[in-house]
Parts: sequence; C-alpha cells; structure tokens
Amino acid sequence: MDDFYSNLIELKSKVDKVYIYGAGLFGTNIYRELLRHGANIDGFVVTSKGKQESLLGVSVKDASEICNENAGIIIGVNRRNEVNVRAHLSHLGFDMRKVINGNDIMDDDGTRGGTMIHPL
Repeated sequence: MDDFYSNLIELKSKVDKVYIYGAGLFGTNIYRELLRHGANIDGFVVTSKGKQESLLGVSVKDASEICNENAGIIIGVNRRNEVNVRAHLSHLGFDMRKVINGNDIMDDDGTRGGTMIHPL
C-alpha cells in the first residue's frame, strides 16, 4: 500500500491532471478513498463514454480524449480487467509511465483495502 501512495505523489509531481480509469465500483471507491484524504482527482476515464458527462461531481472522459494531455492515470478496475485497460491505453499511444494501479488500496471486491497512511 505504501508503494501506491509513493507512486501517486510522484505521478502528481509530473502531470497536470490525474484521472481514474474506470467509473464502476472500483473506480468510484478509489475516488472516494482518495478524496477523503485530500487527493485532488480531475475526473474519470472510460473506454467508451456514451452520454455520461460527470460522476460524483467530476468529469467523465473517453480515454481517447486525454491522450494529448499531460495527464496521469490511476487504474480503477478489477485485476481481471486491468490487462485490457493497459492494452487499450497503450494502443491509444498513452505514456504508460504515467499509469499506476489503484487496486493496491482496494480489496478484491472493490471495497477499501486499508487505511491511508500518507496524507496527500
């Protein structure tokens, strides 16, 4: 878990915006956990946005919309879908050095996996 927070702090120092990839249970729970501890997240990214413009008060963007931004991604999907998300981002040309895994702070069922140690 410490690795996640160290990685997030480092990521935030290198990018202008940070998004969570995934607007389902995992992504929204990661968002709430980070928000609860003062982390600023700029929105959610999904594979195909449809008509959803916002979620929990922040924007929802199609992954293709952020490829040219100086943005970082926290993967907020279950481990089974993580491989597909990484492949999709890579296919879009996203800089994979700006992608971290949010699953480290969640349990396998998408609920909070522990208490945040580092304030952000």
